[in-house]
Amino acid sequence: MGLVYNENEDLVKAYPDEQISVEDALITVGQEAVEVGVAAVSEKEVRSFLQKVDLMAHSKQNEGIAIAVSDAFQTLLTAMRMVKKETKQAFRGIKGSGANLDVVFVRPEDVGGTIMSSGGTSATGLYAGTGATVFAWLKTCVAGTSLSMVPSQVMKEEAACVHIGAIDTVEVPKINRIKFTLAGTPTPSQHVHLNIKDGSDLPFARWEMPVLVPPEGTQQIQVDPYISGDTKLELISILIAKAEDLTLT
Repeated sequence: MGLVYNENEDLVKAYPDEQISVEDALITVGQEAVEVGVAAVSEKEVRSFLQKVDLMAHSKQNEGIAIAVSDAFQTLLTAMRMVKKETKQAFRGIKGSGANLDVVFVRPEDVGGTIMSSGGTSATGLYAGTGATVFAWLKTCVAGTSLSMVPSQVMKEEAACVHIGAIDTVEVPKINRIKFTLAGTPTPSQHVHLNIKDGSDLPFARWEMPVLVPPEGTQQIQVDPYISGDTKLELISILIAKAEDLTLT
C-alpha cells in the first residue's frame, strides 16, 4: 500500500447514514462549516475506496501530489457518501456497473460534459469550448486577461467533484492566480505557486483546502496569467460518479 492508504487506514470502518459538519473543505463560500447529509457506507466500501484513491495518487511518482490527496481523503470520503445518498448504490470501483460508484481524476473533456455540466450548455467546455469536446489542457493566454477555465456549470445530481490543486508541464508556467465561484459566490483569488518547485521536475500547486462541489452544485473556475504564452494548467481534481456515466466518450 502507498502513502494515502497508510495515512488514512484509521478511517476504514463502517459509517451510518447521518448529518455531518464539514469544516476541512470549502463547500459554501463565506461559511466556516456546512452541514451535509451523507449515506451509510460499509467498512468494505471505505477500504475499497481508499485503496482506489491510493492507487490513483501513486506516491512513488510524485510525493507532493500524494500528500495532498492523502490530506484530502476525509473530504473525498464525504463527497463519495454525498453521492451515494443520491444513488443509493455502493462504491465498487472497477467491479461496478450501472449506478455503482467509482472515482477518477478529472479530464479536460469532463469539463462541460454530462457529469460536470448536467445542463448540457454548449459553451461550458474547458476555456468556454464546446462541452466535452476539448481533449487537452493546452491554452494560449495573454498576460492580464483572465480566462474562464471551467465556465459556470451545474454538477449532475449523482456526482461530486473535489479540487485539490494543479500542475503545469510547460517550462515556464503562465498562471499565477485562480478563483473559484461556488453557487454564484466567488472566493478571493488564490495564488498559484507553480514557479516554486519542490525539487521535482513537475511544478505542483496545492489549494489552501479541498474545494468540494456537491451533487447539483454550481461551480466556475477562473485563472489569471501574468505572462503571455501557452499554459497546460491541469487540475488535480477528483470526480465521483456512477459507473455507467464514466464512459470514454
